[in-house]
Parts: sequence; C-alpha cells; structure tokens
Amino acid sequence: MENTKKRVLCISEFTGLSTGYARYGFELLSRLHASGKYEVFELAKYGVQPADRDKLQNIPWKVCPVLPQNPEEEKVYNSSPTNQFGEWKFESTCLDFLPDYVLEFSDPWMYNYQKESPFRNFFSWVLMPTLDACPQTSEWLETYQSADALLTYNDWAYDVLRFSSNNFPQLLGSAPPACPKEFVPLPDKQKRKQAILGKDCIVIGTVMRNQPRKDFPGLFDAFAKLLADTKRTDIYLYCHTNYPDMGWNIPDLLKRTGIANRVLFTYQCKNCKFVFPSVYQDIAMACPKCHGVAGTSSTRMPVSNSQLNELYNLFDLYVQASFLEGFGIGQCEAAASGVPVISTDYSAMSDVIRKLGGYPLPVSRYTKENTSGRLFAGTDQDSLVEYLKMFINLSSEQREQLGEVARYNYNKHYNYDTTAKMWMRAIDSTAPKLDWKSPPRLFQPNTNVPQGLNNKDYVRWLILNVLGLPNRAYSLFEAKMVRDCAFNCTLGHGGAPQPFDRNMALQSCLGIRNKWNYWENQRKLKFNL
Repeated sequence: MENTKKRVLCISEFTGLSTGYARYGFELLSRLHASGKYEVFELAKYGVQPADRDKLQNIPWKVCPVLPQNPEEEKVYNSSPTNQFGEWKFESTCLDFLPDYVLEFSDPWMYNYQKESPFRNFFSWVLMPTLDACPQTSEWLETYQSADALLTYNDWAYDVLRFSSNNFPQLLGSAPPACPKEFVPLPDKQKRKQAILGKDCIVIGTVMRNQPRKDFPGLFDAFAKLLADTKRTDIYLYCHTNYPDMGWNIPDLLKRTGIANRVLFTYQCKNCKFVFPSVYQDIAMACPKCHGVAGTSSTRMPVSNSQLNELYNLFDLYVQASFLEGFGIGQCEAAASGVPVISTDYSAMSDVIRKLGGYPLPVSRYTKENTSGRLFAGTDQDSLVEYLKMFINLSSEQREQLGEVARYNYNKHYNYDTTAKMWMRAIDSTAPKLDWKSPPRLFQPNTNVPQGLNNKDYVRWLILNVLGLPNRAYSLFEAKMVRDCAFNCTLGHGGAPQPFDRNMALQSCLGIRNKWNYWENQRKLKFNL
C-alpha cells in the first residue's frame, strides 16, 4: 500500500541537545510524529557528535547529522561558515528524503540557502523566523515573503510582520515555545534557601546566556544601586549564566560594580556532575563534593531540567534585562516554576511579560545596530531599581501570590500541544509543490554577453541568459548586483566592503546555474528521468 503520509523535513539544532532551538524542535517533531499524519525527517544542526549518539535512541524519526562524519566531509564542511546551518547537506538530504514540506524556525541568516535551493519548487516552505527587533531589513522581509506559510514565535513579531509594508497573506499566527514538564513550583522555598544557600534571603534571579544582547551591565549597575540605596544585607542576585562565552566580561563587571560577594552563579563539577551555587570563583573552582574541577554551567555542560527547576525555586523574582529577544524562554520557565517575572518592555519580551501578568520595565533609550539597522532597547535602570525596592518590601505571602499569578498565566498561554497544532495547520493548509519525478529543468548558460550594456541591462542579461531564472529579475538579487557593479564592491560578512566587478557578477550567476544543473542531473539519475 502506498504511503500517503506527508513528508516533513525539519532543519533544527539536533533535538537531542539542550539548547532552546533543540528543545523546541524535539517537542514539535514528537507531536508531528505521534499524530500519524506525517513522516518526519530531521536535518540536525550541530549534531551528531560521538558523545551524542546515545541520544538517538530516544528519537523515533530519522536524523541526518550536519556535522561531518569523516575527513572528506570535514573538508567540505569547513569551506563555508554557513555550512554549520546545514547548507552543504541540504540538497543531498532533500534528494534522499524527498520532502513535501521543509520546516525552519531560526534566525534569518541561517536559512537563506533553503530559499535559493535548486529544489525550492519541490517543497512547501513553512518558516518561523526569530524576529527579535524592528525594523527588519529588506533582505529578511523578502525572504519571509518567499515562504509558503509563516508563523512567528510571539504576537509581537506577528504584529511586526502584519503591519510591515510587504503584506504577508501567508502569515497564520504565533506558535510560541513552552517549558518542559519539570518546571513546577517546589514547596518550602525558605527551607530550600537555608539548605542550599545557607541563609534566609531574597533572591533576584536571571537565566540568560552570556551574549552581547543580554544587558548584564545594566542589571549589575541596577543591583549595585539597590544595595547602596537600601543598605540591605539579605538580598542576592543569582545569574545562571556562563563565563567565558561570546558576551560580557563577567569578572570585570563584578569588580567595577563592587557586588562580587552578593552575586551567585551556577557551578557544575566536570567529574561528579554536582551542581551548586557560589559567588564567582574564576573559570574553575574545586568541587565541594569530590574536589574535582567545576566551572560555570553552559550549553555544552548544561544542568538538567529538574536541576534548573530547583534553581528557579530559589528565586523570589525573575528579571529578563535584555536589549532584544526572539522570545526569552527563561521568563516562561520562571513563571512555570511559580516565580513572578519582570522584563524589558521591548521585542518579544513585551508580549511575553504581559501574557505572564508581570511588570514591563520601561525603555530608557534605543540604539541602532550598524549592520542591520535594528533598534536595541536599554532598560531604564531607575525604574528597575524602584521596582526592586518595592518588591523586597513585600511580605513573603504577597511575593508568593505574584508567583501563583505568573504560573496561572503561563499555563493559560503556553502549551506545546497548541503550538504543534499551529504547525499542523500551516502544513495542512499549504498546497503541495512540483512532483519530485517531474521532468528535469536543465538550462544551458550563454556566457557571450553583448557589448555596450549599462550595468542594469548587463545584470538583467545575466539573470535571463546565464542564470536562467527569470524570477530573479526585478528582485533584490538584481538590485544588489547592479549596485555592486556600479561601485565595483560588494558588502561581505559584517558589512566589510570587498572587490566586485562585472566578471565576478558573471561568475556568480554561472556558479549558481552550474549548481542548479548539477542537482537537477542528480535528480534525473535518481528517477531515471
């Protein structure tokens, strides 16, 4: 009997990992697979390393690793930075699995290759971009426009696209993440503090990776001012983050603000895996249990969900102080654990904090990123300090009531079953594309360019006669190439100018066409067309 299930290829961070994208992918694909409606296949970014292979036993769908598995593949993988996102494996995976639908839910610079794929007409593209700021660039908006169905991580992002100038009729709604079932309130918060921290105190906590977009400097400055203004000795800031990482110099921030003895971090022993809080003790410290080497917890050495839930249950208040967020799952994890939340009133946080019934911290200033033009928001430190002063003067019963409200609102608005239904709706409402056994679409490029063409006509000729893709005319692809030919330079990674001329434009179009012809010939051979 012929298999009538819809074939769904998801490009995700390996769903056996502990990252936010990986967790989202696992929860989504688990439900798509369990529905019985779809045949599921995963192209696993950052997987699968030898140490991760045991995790495949818990994954019932087929997984294709993006990481190279031998020296020959490693050479190809290292030839381009975008290969880490799956570019080098995408066409071969498509030809192996023959997807009807391709799902993607990450940052826009990670999946442009899917839009430009020679096989783009054979699959419906269901896209959920991580909008974390506005305005969005023209390139990103054009990418979103090319998707067959669009979802967003939150209602704020939905509104950004809905009110953009591009008009997205394929925009269906938001499909936010939720938390694993381990995140729940635990009893006897004060006794737990005594047992773990050795004191009865008020803990203001945050769970954020140490990235440039996280406002650790502002948070540390506000906490230092709180201590100076109140003279309280029973208040601690708990930062579940890691150092060193790609973000801030944590030791320098602690030294500059003078709060090192009042800020706790999560350490984990590399030997016995014991997890414990401590004031900052450098990159490595002795494990108090086995005397092995312990370091701050990170994405490569994560704590378990149950361990993280125990840490959340030390918090009296959760703070998400960030310049921008695609979502900020820590807010939901805290609320699910019965901890009230306050967040910067910008980007995804504006939506999440209101759904959780928390307090949106006013923005004091906006700064523009030089490469994308996106606005970054700075939390108003005076407002943060004033709210913290009010909060620490509440009774323990009042703080507990705020936590109960947060958990109620979390359960009301966030559920992976509802999120999976949104993806199923997106898949089921999207029309199928060309049959994978359709006749091959080969094109013989003509490189005999006529003389005397201006830049605009020259690029148009290349698109029609070398590239052989008329749909690239009147597009940003054409406009950028005309500009680059006019100025004899193009903008490389990070906006750095690089030399460019007409011959390079020709070779670029020829390279794209040769790639298309190669993969069309591979498809022709597979089906003996």
